[in-house]
Amino acid sequence: MPGANGRAAGMLSQRTLKKTVQRHGEAHLGLTLHLIVGTYGNAVAHAIRVLLAILQTNVNDEDSIAMHPKERGVKSPWTWLKDHVDAITSGAAILGVIVGAVGFWVTWYQLSATTAALKASNTYTIQSDARELLDTLEQRNFVRALIDGKLKAEDEPNARFDLWKMFNFYLSVYRQSKADGITDEFRQSFIRDFCGFLARPPVDMQWKNMAAEKRLSDEQIKMRGDWCGAPS
Repeated sequence: MPGANGRAAGMLSQRTLKKTVQRHGEAHLGLTLHLIVGTYGNAVAHAIRVLLAILQTNVNDEDSIAMHPKERGVKSPWTWLKDHVDAITSGAAILGVIVGAVGFWVTWYQLSATTAALKASNTYTIQSDARELLDTLEQRNFVRALIDGKLKAEDEPNARFDLWKMFNFYLSVYRQSKADGITDEFRQSFIRDFCGFLARPPVDMQWKNMAAEKRLSDEQIKMRGDWCGAPS
């Protein structure tokens, strides 16, 4: 059964993991965009500073500027640039900051949208897996018979196996919640469902028996402690 435990947990979360990989690629694209935009803005500002420094050096000696006699008394473009070099440099720096801020906002927006889409996708996958599992359990009817006190002695192994599958399903949801892959509202709904299910005496007794027999993993024991508190 431990080998089947791993296979069941993997099957329940396989589609969710595929979606996670796809969305991770979109998040990486957003981060790359931010780096490109921010780096471009800084490069523009730096290039302008270097250009103005060169121009300032060239106009330190005004005699080096060839001017037509008729143009005496009229400031050349080089002189104007020299007079305003500080203001232009400051403007270039501000432009770099603005471009970087825009890049950061674009990245933040895309990451937020990607996270929301990922959680919605995970929610859909978990709900689909839950419906399939419930359909199977209803057809077998062993868990219902256990809860109603109508389980035959020879059917107890089947009921325990179905409970084990349910506990593995809850574990897959628990892992998604720990990875922030689902919304808090969705997580809370599963916490209520899981703890309410374990509050039934026949289910609680089987849980304790399976834990004593090491049929439950340490992570499943921790899940119950985190979600419901230590069993009495």
